[in-house]
Amino acid sequence: MEPKISIIVPVYNSEKFLKRCIDSVLSQTHQNIEIILVNDGSIDKSSEICDLYAKKDNVKVEHIKNSGAGGARNVGLRLATGDYISFVDSDDWIHPEMLKTMLSTCQENGVSLVECDLVRVKSHLKIPNIENKYSVIIKSRIESLKQILLDQRFSVVVRLYKKELLNDIFFQENIMSEDVYFTLEVFGRISTLAVIPNKFYYYFLNTESVSKKPYSVKKLDTIDSALFIQNEILKNENDTELIETTRKFVMEILMINYTELQYLSLIHISEPTRQAEI
Repeated sequence: MEPKISIIVPVYNSEKFLKRCIDSVLSQTHQNIEIILVNDGSIDKSSEICDLYAKKDNVKVEHIKNSGAGGARNVGLRLATGDYISFVDSDDWIHPEMLKTMLSTCQENGVSLVECDLVRVKSHLKIPNIENKYSVIIKSRIESLKQILLDQRFSVVVRLYKKELLNDIFFQENIMSEDVYFTLEVFGRISTLAVIPNKFYYYFLNTESVSKKPYSVKKLDTIDSALFIQNEILKNENDTELIETTRKFVMEILMINYTELQYLSLIHISEPTRQAEI
């Protein structure tokens, strides 16, 4: 029997896009799947949509009080019965061949973790063309960490995990950088992973999404997560290039936050001035 894959979808106020997301998972060419929809205290019709799909045999639905994506994913991890774990955000969607290709890549290369690429999409009607051919690159943990830092791509949605790899690993809750801590802990358990260049994940540029909204002070926790990465790398790794890449990453995060905060302060200062002139 084919291995089962559990796909965990945290759901929060995504009624406009949720059906597209769920349908894309149900349309996977790998059929032995369970979809775990965790409704994270939505106040729109997302809850009703989840319950509609709960009638399907391979869909589980759990309704919880709002606890953020990290809390919702943790509920999904505890409910998952699959041999492999995947995460999809409720306003995004995935290519029909994504799970089948990533699973076969894991099995054929004897790894517990495989990563694909994503494409950013502005219109929910646009379906990018995907090249079916792909080549597998086996990377070391160190090499992959360098690339993640350079690309600032900690997101869990582009990876398929063997379930045993995630034993006792959970997301931090009520923060915006939960993927950073989770990814670093997972990478501490591997020596290699497989990477395929296919853009199987469709990342929808939805400005209503918490993670995709313009800058707010809530995003200051990116500084905490960056400093956490630096401390962990300095403590556990001795690769000089990785350490230097980490330091540059931290500086970049600090500069991004500084620049954005300056911009916000200028807006708040100029707004009363404009009102006074009127």
